[in-house]
Amino acid sequence: MAWGGLGLYNVGFSQDIPGFGTVSDSSTYFGIHAGGAANLLQLTPDLPLVAWADIAVAFAGSPFFPIGFGPGVRYDKAGPVQLVGGLGFAMMPGGGTGEVPIGLRILGMVLFPLPQAHRNLSLQGKLSYDFLNKGFHAFTFTVGAGWAL
Repeated sequence: MAWGGLGLYNVGFSQDIPGFGTVSDSSTYFGIHAGGAANLLQLTPDLPLVAWADIAVAFAGSPFFPIGFGPGVRYDKAGPVQLVGGLGFAMMPGGGTGEVPIGLRILGMVLFPLPQAHRNLSLQGKLSYDFLNKGFHAFTFTVGAGWAL
């Protein structure tokens, strides 16, 4: 399956300053994203193991590129929707800082089929959270369309 759409990317930064405390800041940016997932093997009849990847460009003063990939599972028996969840590697190059924070991404996605429009088309909604090094973290909410291949 493949997906793409629009999103909001809340990027935060925290730093401990000895003798002062913790300084934190976050900002939310608009962006676009695309991704996909492919079945690797059936864990159970209703639960395949998938490999997923997602890349985005978020438009800040200097654009940054949230990237994530890893293993996950897909569940098709949750009523009319398809659920995808996973853990994976995350990185966020760009942003004009000269640093590339890396870490862990937690991903959750819902696909709502639209068979009346086309049998392969779905509405897509995705939440993810990136635990990154160098004091960074990111929360992402995206909506768009999915396509079953």
